[in-house]
Amino acid sequence: EIARYYIDVAGDMNQAAAAVDTIVKKYATSDSAPNAYLLAGRLALARSHQAADLDAATANFERVFRLFPASDAVPRAITLVGETMWYARRYEDARANLSRVIAEFPMNDSASDAYLALGQVLVALGEPALAMEELQQVRNRWPTTPDAATALARTTLLHRLYVRAPRGPAYALETDTIGPEKLQNVVALALSGQSTLYFASESSLGVLTEGSTERPPSVPRPRGLVVDRTGQVVAFDEGSLRPATGPPIPLAVTQSNGTPKALSKMEAVTQLSNGDWIVADDNDRTLHRFSNAGEYIGAFGAGRFTRLASTERDDVAGLDRDQKAVVVFDGSGTVTARMPLRGTGYDLQDAEDLAFDTFGHLYVLDRNALAVFTPHPAAPVDAGSPAAAAGSQTPTYRLLTVFAPPENGPGGFRRATAFAVDPSGAVFLYDDRAERVTVYR
Repeated sequence: EIARYYIDVAGDMNQAAAAVDTIVKKYATSDSAPNAYLLAGRLALARSHQAADLDAATANFERVFRLFPASDAVPRAITLVGETMWYARRYEDARANLSRVIAEFPMNDSASDAYLALGQVLVALGEPALAMEELQQVRNRWPTTPDAATALARTTLLHRLYVRAPRGPAYALETDTIGPEKLQNVVALALSGQSTLYFASESSLGVLTEGSTERPPSVPRPRGLVVDRTGQVVAFDEGSLRPATGPPIPLAVTQSNGTPKALSKMEAVTQLSNGDWIVADDNDRTLHRFSNAGEYIGAFGAGRFTRLASTERDDVAGLDRDQKAVVVFDGSGTVTARMPLRGTGYDLQDAEDLAFDTFGHLYVLDRNALAVFTPHPAAPVDAGSPAAAAGSQTPTYRLLTVFAPPENGPGGFRRATAFAVDPSGAVFLYDDRAERVTVYR
Protein backbone atom coordinates (compact mmCIF):
# COMPACT_ATOMS: atom_id res chain seq x y z
CA GLU A 1 0.00 0.00 0.00
CA ILE A 2 2.92 2.34 0.63
CA ALA A 3 4.23 1.64 -2.87
CA ARG A 4 0.77 2.15 -4.36
CA TYR A 5 0.47 5.49 -2.55
CA TYR A 6 3.77 6.72 -3.96
CA ILE A 7 2.75 5.73 -7.51
CA ASP A 8 -0.90 6.78 -7.61
CA VAL A 9 -1.03 9.69 -5.15
CA ALA A 10 2.39 11.21 -4.57
CA GLY A 11 3.81 10.43 -7.99
CA ASP A 12 7.19 9.65 -6.39
CA MET A 13 8.53 6.76 -8.45
CA ASN A 14 11.80 6.50 -6.52
CA GLN A 15 10.03 5.95 -3.21
CA ALA A 16 7.62 3.54 -4.88
CA ALA A 17 10.53 1.55 -6.31
CA ALA A 18 12.16 1.36 -2.88
CA ALA A 19 8.98 0.01 -1.30
CA VAL A 20 8.52 -2.57 -4.06
CA ASP A 21 12.15 -3.65 -3.79
CA THR A 22 11.71 -4.21 -0.04
CA ILE A 23 8.75 -6.55 -0.60
CA VAL A 24 10.41 -8.49 -3.40
CA LYS A 25 13.64 -9.02 -1.44
CA LYS A 26 12.34 -9.53 2.11
CA TYR A 27 8.87 -10.96 1.58
CA ALA A 28 9.21 -12.74 -1.77
CA THR A 29 6.76 -15.52 -0.84
CA SER A 30 4.19 -13.39 1.00
CA ASP A 31 0.68 -12.59 -0.15
CA SER A 32 1.91 -9.09 -1.02
CA ALA A 33 4.50 -10.29 -3.52
CA PRO A 34 2.14 -10.65 -6.53
CA ASN A 35 0.94 -7.07 -6.22
CA ALA A 36 4.53 -5.94 -5.71
CA TYR A 37 5.40 -7.43 -9.09
CA LEU A 38 2.39 -5.68 -10.60
CA LEU A 39 3.68 -2.39 -9.23
CA ALA A 40 7.19 -3.16 -10.47
CA GLY A 41 5.76 -3.58 -13.96
CA ARG A 42 3.85 -0.32 -13.68
CA LEU A 43 7.05 1.42 -12.60
CA ALA A 44 8.77 0.12 -15.75
CA LEU A 45 5.94 1.55 -17.87
CA ALA A 46 6.24 4.84 -16.01
CA ARG A 47 9.92 5.09 -16.98
CA SER A 48 9.12 4.93 -20.69
CA HIS A 49 7.28 3.03 -23.40
CA GLN A 50 10.52 2.10 -25.14
CA ALA A 51 11.54 -1.50 -25.79
CA ALA A 52 13.73 -2.09 -22.73
CA ASP A 53 11.13 -0.83 -20.26
CA LEU A 54 8.29 -2.63 -22.05
CA ASP A 55 10.28 -5.86 -21.75
CA ALA A 56 10.91 -5.20 -18.06
CA ALA A 57 7.22 -4.49 -17.47
CA THR A 58 6.19 -7.68 -19.26
CA ALA A 59 8.65 -9.77 -17.25
CA ASN A 60 7.29 -8.48 -13.94
CA PHE A 61 3.65 -8.97 -14.93
CA GLU A 62 4.37 -12.51 -16.12
CA ARG A 63 6.02 -13.36 -12.79
CA VAL A 64 2.63 -12.92 -11.14
CA PHE A 65 0.85 -15.75 -12.95
CA ARG A 66 3.97 -17.88 -13.30
CA LEU A 67 4.97 -17.78 -9.62
CA PHE A 68 1.56 -17.19 -8.01
CA PRO A 69 -1.02 -18.86 -10.28
CA ALA A 70 -3.71 -18.87 -7.55
CA SER A 71 -3.34 -15.18 -6.69
CA ASP A 72 -6.21 -12.72 -7.09
CA ALA A 73 -3.72 -10.53 -8.97
CA VAL A 74 -3.51 -12.93 -11.94
CA PRO A 75 -6.33 -11.41 -14.07
CA ARG A 76 -4.89 -7.94 -13.64
CA ALA A 77 -1.40 -9.16 -14.52
CA ILE A 78 -2.54 -10.83 -17.75
CA THR A 79 -4.50 -7.71 -18.71
CA LEU A 80 -1.42 -5.56 -18.15
CA VAL A 81 0.65 -7.93 -20.30
CA GLY A 82 -1.89 -7.43 -23.08
CA GLU A 83 -1.79 -3.65 -22.71
CA THR A 84 2.01 -3.68 -22.70
CA MET A 85 2.03 -5.75 -25.90
CA TRP A 86 -0.24 -3.10 -27.44
CA TYR A 87 2.29 -0.42 -26.51
CA ALA A 88 4.96 -2.56 -28.19
CA ARG A 89 2.74 -3.06 -31.30
CA ARG A 90 2.81 -6.82 -30.74
CA TYR A 91 -0.85 -6.99 -31.59
CA GLU A 92 -1.40 -10.75 -31.87
CA ASP A 93 0.29 -11.30 -28.51
CA ALA A 94 -1.83 -8.53 -27.03
CA ARG A 95 -4.98 -10.08 -28.48
CA ALA A 96 -4.15 -13.49 -27.06
CA ASN A 97 -3.56 -12.23 -23.52
CA LEU A 98 -6.61 -9.97 -23.42
CA SER A 99 -8.82 -12.74 -24.84
CA ARG A 100 -7.52 -15.06 -22.15
CA VAL A 101 -8.69 -12.69 -19.42
CA ILE A 102 -12.13 -12.43 -21.00
CA ALA A 103 -12.44 -16.21 -21.36
CA GLU A 104 -10.98 -17.32 -18.01
CA PHE A 105 -12.08 -14.47 -15.72
CA PRO A 106 -15.30 -13.14 -17.27
CA MET A 107 -16.70 -11.75 -13.99
CA ASN A 108 -13.48 -10.17 -12.76
CA ASP A 109 -13.16 -6.38 -12.85
CA SER A 110 -10.10 -6.79 -15.07
CA ALA A 111 -12.28 -8.25 -17.82
CA SER A 112 -13.79 -4.80 -18.37
CA ASP A 113 -10.31 -3.31 -18.84
CA ALA A 114 -9.43 -6.21 -21.13
CA TYR A 115 -12.39 -5.47 -23.40
CA LEU A 116 -11.38 -1.79 -23.64
CA ALA A 117 -7.79 -2.67 -24.47
CA LEU A 118 -8.91 -5.34 -26.94
CA GLY A 119 -10.87 -2.66 -28.79
CA GLN A 120 -7.65 -0.73 -29.33
CA VAL A 121 -5.83 -3.86 -30.48
CA LEU A 122 -8.53 -4.80 -32.99
CA VAL A 123 -8.51 -1.33 -34.54
CA ALA A 124 -4.75 -1.65 -34.91
CA LEU A 125 -5.32 -4.97 -36.69
CA GLY A 126 -7.73 -3.37 -39.16
CA GLU A 127 -10.90 -4.69 -37.52
CA PRO A 128 -12.85 -1.64 -36.26
CA ALA A 129 -16.26 -3.34 -36.61
CA LEU A 130 -15.14 -6.21 -34.37
CA ALA A 131 -13.66 -3.66 -31.97
CA MET A 132 -17.08 -2.01 -31.68
CA GLU A 133 -18.62 -5.39 -30.83
CA GLU A 134 -16.11 -5.98 -28.04
CA LEU A 135 -16.60 -2.49 -26.64
CA GLN A 136 -20.35 -3.09 -26.56
CA GLN A 137 -19.72 -6.00 -24.21
CA VAL A 138 -18.53 -3.53 -21.58
CA ARG A 139 -21.80 -1.62 -21.87
CA ASN A 140 -23.81 -4.84 -21.67
CA ARG A 141 -22.02 -6.36 -18.69
CA TRP A 142 -21.08 -3.28 -16.63
CA PRO A 143 -23.70 -0.72 -17.73
CA THR A 144 -23.41 1.70 -14.80
CA THR A 145 -19.61 1.90 -14.58
CA PRO A 146 -17.18 4.52 -15.85
CA ASP A 147 -15.82 1.85 -18.20
CA ALA A 148 -19.24 1.69 -19.89
CA ALA A 149 -19.09 5.43 -20.56
CA THR A 150 -15.59 5.01 -21.98
CA ALA A 151 -16.78 2.17 -24.20
CA LEU A 152 -19.69 4.26 -25.50
CA ALA A 153 -17.36 7.15 -26.34
CA ARG A 154 -14.94 4.88 -28.20
CA THR A 155 -17.72 3.11 -30.08
CA THR A 156 -19.13 6.48 -31.12
CA LEU A 157 -15.71 7.54 -32.41
CA LEU A 158 -15.26 4.36 -34.43
CA HIS A 159 -18.78 4.57 -35.84
CA ARG A 160 -18.11 8.12 -36.99
CA LEU A 161 -14.85 7.27 -38.78
CA TYR A 162 -15.58 3.79 -40.14
CA VAL A 163 -19.37 3.72 -40.65
CA ARG A 164 -20.59 7.27 -41.12
CA ALA A 165 -17.58 8.77 -42.97
CA PRO A 166 -17.57 6.27 -45.90
CA ARG A 167 -21.23 7.12 -46.58
CA GLY A 168 -21.11 10.90 -46.17
CA PRO A 169 -19.76 13.66 -43.91
CA ALA A 170 -18.17 12.38 -40.74
CA TYR A 171 -19.42 15.37 -38.77
CA ALA A 172 -22.50 17.55 -38.43
CA LEU A 173 -22.67 20.99 -36.83
CA GLU A 174 -24.37 21.14 -33.45
CA THR A 175 -27.12 23.74 -33.13
CA ASP A 176 -25.60 25.36 -30.06
CA THR A 177 -22.16 26.86 -29.52
CA ILE A 178 -19.96 26.68 -26.45
CA GLY A 179 -18.76 29.77 -24.66
CA PRO A 180 -19.57 33.39 -25.55
CA GLU A 181 -20.96 34.45 -28.93
CA LYS A 182 -17.79 36.44 -29.62
CA LEU A 183 -14.31 35.24 -28.70
CA GLN A 184 -11.33 36.92 -30.32
CA ASN A 185 -7.81 35.81 -31.24
CA VAL A 186 -7.94 32.27 -29.84
CA VAL A 187 -4.60 30.49 -30.29
CA ALA A 188 -5.39 27.15 -28.61
CA LEU A 189 -8.16 24.92 -27.28
CA ALA A 190 -7.71 21.99 -24.89
CA LEU A 191 -9.99 19.49 -23.14
CA SER A 192 -9.03 18.41 -19.63
CA GLY A 193 -9.47 14.88 -18.35
CA GLN A 194 -12.73 16.09 -16.78
CA SER A 195 -14.01 17.21 -20.22
CA THR A 196 -13.64 20.90 -19.41
CA LEU A 197 -12.84 22.99 -22.48
CA TYR A 198 -10.13 25.61 -22.04
CA PHE A 199 -9.15 28.39 -24.43
CA ALA A 200 -6.07 30.55 -24.73
CA SER A 201 -6.19 33.84 -26.59
CA GLU A 202 -3.39 36.31 -27.20
CA SER A 203 -4.16 38.07 -23.91
CA SER A 204 -6.18 35.73 -21.71
CA LEU A 205 -6.90 32.20 -20.61
CA GLY A 206 -10.28 30.81 -19.63
CA VAL A 207 -12.79 27.96 -19.33
CA LEU A 208 -15.63 27.63 -21.82
CA THR A 209 -17.55 24.72 -20.26
CA GLU A 210 -20.54 26.05 -18.38
CA GLY A 211 -20.72 25.00 -14.75
CA SER A 212 -17.17 23.66 -14.56
CA THR A 213 -15.40 24.04 -11.23
CA GLU A 214 -11.95 23.90 -12.84
CA ARG A 215 -9.90 27.07 -12.81
CA PRO A 216 -7.26 27.93 -15.41
CA PRO A 217 -3.73 28.93 -14.45
CA SER A 218 -2.93 32.63 -14.37
CA VAL A 219 -1.00 33.54 -17.53
CA PRO A 220 -0.88 37.15 -18.79
CA ARG A 221 0.15 36.31 -22.37
CA PRO A 222 -0.34 32.61 -23.13
CA ARG A 223 1.07 31.08 -26.29
CA GLY A 224 -0.65 27.73 -26.05
CA LEU A 225 -2.13 24.88 -24.01
CA VAL A 226 -1.20 21.25 -23.42
CA VAL A 227 -2.92 18.45 -21.49
CA ASP A 228 -0.50 16.63 -19.20
CA ARG A 229 -0.47 12.88 -18.47
CA THR A 230 -2.84 13.35 -15.48
CA GLY A 231 -5.47 15.12 -17.59
CA GLN A 232 -4.68 18.60 -16.26
CA VAL A 233 -4.45 21.53 -18.67
CA VAL A 234 -1.10 23.32 -18.58
CA ALA A 235 -0.57 26.67 -20.27
CA PHE A 236 2.73 27.95 -21.57
CA ASP A 237 4.05 31.40 -22.32
CA GLU A 238 7.21 32.46 -24.12
CA GLY A 239 9.61 30.65 -21.79
CA SER A 240 7.84 28.60 -19.12
CA LEU A 241 5.15 26.04 -18.40
CA ARG A 242 2.25 27.27 -16.27
CA PRO A 243 0.39 24.51 -14.41
CA ALA A 244 -2.94 25.25 -12.73
CA THR A 245 -1.35 24.81 -9.31
CA GLY A 246 2.20 25.43 -8.19
CA PRO A 247 4.86 27.78 -9.51
CA PRO A 248 5.78 28.25 -13.18
CA ILE A 249 8.39 25.89 -14.63
CA PRO A 250 10.98 27.92 -16.56
CA LEU A 251 12.72 26.05 -19.37
CA ALA A 252 16.32 26.53 -20.48
CA VAL A 253 18.57 24.49 -22.77
CA THR A 254 22.17 23.69 -21.98
CA GLN A 255 24.54 25.20 -24.55
CA SER A 256 27.76 23.63 -25.81
CA ASN A 257 29.78 25.70 -23.32
CA GLY A 258 27.69 24.35 -20.44
CA THR A 259 25.74 27.52 -19.74
CA PRO A 260 21.92 27.56 -19.74
CA LYS A 261 19.95 29.53 -22.33
CA ALA A 262 16.35 30.28 -21.47
CA LEU A 263 13.72 29.57 -24.09
CA SER A 264 12.02 32.79 -25.16
CA LYS A 265 9.56 31.92 -27.92
CA MET A 266 7.92 28.58 -27.23
CA GLU A 267 5.63 27.51 -30.06
CA ALA A 268 4.36 24.07 -29.06
CA VAL A 269 4.54 21.58 -26.19
CA THR A 270 3.47 18.00 -25.60
CA GLN A 271 4.14 15.47 -22.84
CA LEU A 272 5.27 11.85 -23.03
CA SER A 273 3.90 9.03 -20.89
CA ASN A 274 6.80 9.26 -18.42
CA GLY A 275 6.28 13.00 -17.87
CA ASP A 276 9.00 14.31 -20.15
CA TRP A 277 8.12 17.50 -22.05
CA ILE A 278 8.81 17.89 -25.76
CA VAL A 279 9.10 21.59 -26.64
CA ALA A 280 9.41 23.54 -29.88
CA ASP A 281 10.91 27.03 -29.70
CA ASP A 282 10.60 29.38 -32.65
CA ASN A 283 14.16 30.67 -32.23
CA ASP A 284 15.76 27.42 -33.41
CA ARG A 285 15.02 24.32 -35.47
CA THR A 286 15.27 21.75 -32.69
CA LEU A 287 12.73 19.94 -30.55
CA HIS A 288 13.97 19.93 -26.97
CA ARG A 289 13.31 17.35 -24.27
CA PHE A 290 12.87 18.29 -20.61
CA SER A 291 12.03 16.26 -17.52
CA ASN A 292 8.70 16.65 -15.80
CA ALA A 293 10.36 19.11 -13.42
CA GLY A 294 11.83 21.17 -16.27
CA GLU A 295 15.42 19.88 -16.30
CA TYR A 296 16.99 19.83 -19.75
CA ILE A 297 17.58 16.32 -21.11
CA GLY A 298 18.68 17.02 -24.68
CA ALA A 299 17.58 17.38 -28.28
CA PHE A 300 14.62 15.23 -29.33
CA GLY A 301 14.34 15.97 -33.05
CA ALA A 302 14.99 18.51 -35.78
CA GLY A 303 12.50 20.81 -37.49
CA ARG A 304 10.62 24.06 -37.06
CA PHE A 305 7.32 23.02 -35.51
CA THR A 306 4.26 25.10 -34.81
CA ARG A 307 2.11 22.40 -33.19
CA LEU A 308 2.79 19.13 -31.36
CA ALA A 309 0.64 16.21 -30.21
CA SER A 310 1.41 12.80 -28.71
CA THR A 311 -0.23 9.42 -28.06
CA GLU A 312 -0.28 6.99 -25.13
CA ARG A 313 2.43 5.05 -26.98
CA ASP A 314 4.62 8.17 -27.21
CA ASP A 315 4.20 8.78 -30.93
CA VAL A 316 4.84 12.52 -31.32
CA ALA A 317 3.46 14.40 -34.33
CA GLY A 318 4.49 17.91 -35.30
CA LEU A 319 3.51 20.44 -37.94
CA ASP A 320 6.79 21.32 -39.64
CA ARG A 321 6.52 24.87 -40.97
CA ASP A 322 9.52 24.71 -43.29
CA GLN A 323 8.92 21.27 -44.79
CA LYS A 324 5.13 21.78 -45.05
CA ALA A 325 4.62 18.33 -43.63
CA VAL A 326 3.47 16.43 -40.58
CA VAL A 327 6.41 14.58 -39.05
CA VAL A 328 5.90 11.69 -36.60
CA PHE A 329 8.57 10.59 -34.11
CA ASP A 330 8.68 7.65 -31.72
CA GLY A 331 9.44 8.14 -28.05
CA SER A 332 13.19 8.13 -28.65
CA GLY A 333 13.03 10.92 -31.23
CA THR A 334 13.41 8.73 -34.32
CA VAL A 335 11.31 9.83 -37.31
CA THR A 336 8.79 7.10 -38.14
CA ALA A 337 6.55 8.87 -40.67
CA ARG A 338 6.47 12.02 -42.77
CA MET A 339 3.28 13.19 -44.51
CA PRO A 340 3.21 16.11 -46.95
CA LEU A 341 0.37 18.57 -46.44
CA ARG A 342 -0.79 17.92 -49.99
CA GLY A 343 -1.53 14.41 -51.19
CA THR A 344 -4.09 12.21 -52.88
CA GLY A 345 -7.53 13.30 -51.72
CA TYR A 346 -6.43 16.18 -49.51
CA ASP A 347 -4.78 19.62 -49.58
CA LEU A 348 -3.83 21.07 -46.18
CA GLN A 349 -1.48 23.87 -47.20
CA ASP A 350 -2.96 26.10 -44.47
CA ALA A 351 -2.70 23.53 -41.67
CA GLU A 352 -3.11 25.14 -38.25
CA ASP A 353 -3.39 22.43 -35.59
CA LEU A 354 -3.29 18.67 -34.97
CA ALA A 355 -4.38 16.07 -32.42
CA PHE A 356 -4.48 12.33 -31.73
CA ASP A 357 -7.34 10.23 -30.38
CA THR A 358 -7.06 7.17 -28.15
CA PHE A 359 -6.79 4.80 -31.15
CA GLY A 360 -3.90 6.76 -32.68
CA HIS A 361 -5.87 8.44 -35.48
CA LEU A 362 -4.22 11.72 -36.40
CA TYR A 363 -6.42 14.78 -36.98
CA VAL A 364 -5.00 17.69 -38.97
CA LEU A 365 -6.92 20.97 -39.01
CA ASP A 366 -6.73 23.22 -42.07
CA ARG A 367 -8.33 26.65 -42.16
CA ASN A 368 -11.42 25.25 -43.89
CA ALA A 369 -11.11 21.45 -43.55
CA LEU A 370 -10.36 18.66 -41.09
CA ALA A 371 -8.48 15.57 -42.30
CA VAL A 372 -8.19 12.33 -40.34
CA PHE A 373 -5.31 9.92 -40.99
CA THR A 374 -4.92 6.41 -39.64
CA PRO A 375 -1.78 4.32 -39.05
CA HIS A 376 -3.88 1.14 -39.17
CA PRO A 377 -4.44 -1.22 -42.12
CA ALA A 378 -7.51 -0.91 -44.35
CA ALA A 379 -8.30 -4.62 -44.01
CA PRO A 380 -7.85 -7.19 -41.24
CA VAL A 381 -4.30 -8.44 -40.78
CA ASP A 382 -3.94 -12.22 -41.17
CA ALA A 383 -2.40 -13.64 -38.01
CA GLY A 384 -0.09 -15.79 -40.15
CA SER A 385 1.06 -12.99 -42.44
CA PRO A 386 4.61 -11.59 -42.44
CA ALA A 387 3.26 -8.25 -41.14
CA ALA A 388 1.73 -9.92 -38.11
CA ALA A 389 4.77 -12.10 -37.51
CA ALA A 390 7.06 -9.07 -37.63
CA GLY A 391 5.82 -7.95 -34.23
CA SER A 392 6.47 -4.24 -33.73
CA GLN A 393 5.54 -2.38 -36.90
CA THR A 394 6.39 1.15 -37.99
CA PRO A 395 3.12 3.01 -38.56
CA THR A 396 2.25 4.05 -42.11
CA TYR A 397 -0.40 6.74 -42.21
CA ARG A 398 -3.13 6.86 -44.83
CA LEU A 399 -6.02 9.26 -45.32
CA LEU A 400 -9.22 8.05 -43.66
CA THR A 401 -11.59 10.97 -44.28
CA VAL A 402 -11.72 14.71 -44.98
CA PHE A 403 -14.46 16.91 -43.54
CA ALA A 404 -14.68 20.09 -45.65
CA PRO A 405 -18.19 21.60 -45.50
CA PRO A 406 -18.98 24.50 -47.89
CA GLU A 407 -17.53 27.68 -46.38
CA ASN A 408 -20.74 29.62 -46.84
CA GLY A 409 -22.97 26.79 -45.63
CA PRO A 410 -24.40 26.52 -42.11
CA GLY A 411 -21.68 24.09 -41.01
CA GLY A 412 -18.76 25.71 -42.80
CA PHE A 413 -15.70 27.32 -41.27
CA ARG A 414 -13.40 29.68 -43.12
CA ARG A 415 -10.44 30.41 -40.88
CA ALA A 416 -10.08 27.72 -38.26
CA THR A 417 -7.07 28.25 -35.98
CA ALA A 418 -7.48 25.74 -33.13
CA PHE A 419 -9.48 22.67 -32.16
CA ALA A 420 -9.81 19.90 -29.61
CA VAL A 421 -11.13 16.34 -29.95
CA ASP A 422 -13.05 14.69 -27.11
CA PRO A 423 -13.02 10.93 -26.29
CA SER A 424 -16.04 10.31 -28.55
CA GLY A 425 -14.35 12.04 -31.50
CA ALA A 426 -16.47 15.20 -31.26
CA VAL A 427 -14.63 18.32 -32.42
CA PHE A 428 -14.59 21.72 -30.74
CA LEU A 429 -13.34 24.21 -33.32
CA TYR A 430 -12.51 27.91 -33.22
CA ASP A 431 -13.15 29.90 -36.39
CA ASP A 432 -11.31 33.22 -36.33
CA ARG A 433 -13.60 34.64 -39.02
CA ALA A 434 -16.75 33.86 -37.03
CA GLU A 435 -15.00 34.58 -33.71
CA ARG A 436 -16.65 31.69 -31.89
CA VAL A 437 -16.23 28.04 -30.91
CA THR A 438 -18.52 25.57 -32.70
CA VAL A 439 -19.13 21.90 -31.96
CA TYR A 440 -19.21 19.11 -34.57
CA ARG A 441 -20.45 15.61 -33.80
